[in-house]
Amino acid sequence: MEDVLVTGQKPKGNIEIKIKDFIEARGIPIWKGSPDQLFDKLLKWTPNGSGYISNSNGLPKNSVGFWICDKSLSRVSAFGKIRYEYPDANNNRGMVYKGVDKHIKVIPAGTLLRVSLAKWMSFAGDDEPKCWLQLSGWYDL
Repeated sequence: MEDVLVTGQKPKGNIEIKIKDFIEARGIPIWKGSPDQLFDKLLKWTPNGSGYISNSNGLPKNSVGFWICDKSLSRVSAFGKIRYEYPDANNNRGMVYKGVDKHIKVIPAGTLLRVSLAKWMSFAGDDEPKCWLQLSGWYDL
């Protein structure tokens, strides 16, 4: 669930490890490339470029993951929310930013990103509930 906020931490010793190495050492896959690689390649896209998962299209193994994007993501403001968009030949594909770090104008290609799926929700006119793709944060490699 995305309803947890860590407000403090205490290091255990002087271990210095990069987040990418930490993730990979635990056998957690890191997706690479376009957003089509995310969540077992089950994401579908709305005409305005929002990614989602639905029961009818299959469910991924997990709702949180890590991604190294092959293109830079640009910050835009849409409907009062901060989004980051991936440039695509057909249209921009994007995701709402739900992280705690201050948003930046451009997230460079090759950055390690934490992506997640929001809780199930339906909007007027939806035929079924969906989990929407969101950007939760990024890390320097």
